[in-house]
Amino acid sequence: MKKILVLGGTRFVGRALVRLLLKNPNNRITIFNRGVSGSDIFQEIHRIYGDRNTDDIRKLTSKDWDVIVDVSGLMPDSVGRILKRVEGRVGRYIYVSTASHYQFDKLENKDDLFIPEDHPIVGCSAEERIDSSMTSYNPRKAECEREIAKKDSIDSIILRPSIVFGPHDYTDRLYYYLYRAKFHDEILVPNNGENYVSATYVRDFAKVIEKAITIENHRKIYNVPTIKKLSIKEIIETASELLGKTVKLTSFDEAFLNEKSIRPWMDIPYFTRSNFLAFDDQKIKEDFDIPFTDLKSSLQETIDFYTKKEWRQPDYGLSREQEVAYLKELESISK
Repeated sequence: MKKILVLGGTRFVGRALVRLLLKNPNNRITIFNRGVSGSDIFQEIHRIYGDRNTDDIRKLTSKDWDVIVDVSGLMPDSVGRILKRVEGRVGRYIYVSTASHYQFDKLENKDDLFIPEDHPIVGCSAEERIDSSMTSYNPRKAECEREIAKKDSIDSIILRPSIVFGPHDYTDRLYYYLYRAKFHDEILVPNNGENYVSATYVRDFAKVIEKAITIENHRKIYNVPTIKKLSIKEIIETASELLGKTVKLTSFDEAFLNEKSIRPWMDIPYFTRSNFLAFDDQKIKEDFDIPFTDLKSSLQETIDFYTKKEWRQPDYGLSREQEVAYLKELESISK
């Protein structure tokens, strides 16, 4: 029997992981979280309710753990305090980090490059360390990794996923395109939709974390892109095929983007002006040897999920009204 503590576990990545771990009767799973999201699921699992950013973490030392999987570690002080508390009482600590915290400005060529794990990650100022806004997300995740590095006595694995997508994704980044492919016949895309990123399918990522629980010979840090190279064009064309639709892609260039103050990533999900959000996958493939789901199958599973959820309006990206206005303007320019 393996005693596994999941910090988080009921929203997105953690939900997929716990669902997978429950399939193994030899796993004894405990979840520690505030009970804010997913309080109606996994009723059969033992829960410890508490806020990891407070002294509630004392509850974690009520027993020893074979493995702790930290899905919710966002604040360096929280990660550091938890590690101090469980030192000598945990067999392995697995931390879900991010691949978005690399120092991209130190890349000599941002195109046609897949970033390896040894590329430098960003620093974290004293102000960023205690800031809880999204502007400091990458510095804080980097600093959490440095907290883990201080604890040589704890066997740890750091996993750096790229853009995670799939069922229960609350960000709406990929859903932005799936929704448009389903309900609209024309979609605004930058640079013909050909810029690429890496992506991580949540159910494959759960398999990686599951294997990280038991893997014997491992390295410290892994990028986890389950789809190494993915473009907006591929997302829309694959989704359109699965939905039985024909969708026109209308492209805009850098000049139009600057003129209209269109924000890469925030207004146009998955768009970063160049191809620097792409990551090397050699180590994870060599050590974990997990067959990852192809794009078509992963999108089909994601589409099936949203079909059951009745396709609500996405919250992320340009509003459809703004997109239509830009499409009309581009059409008049081309005449």
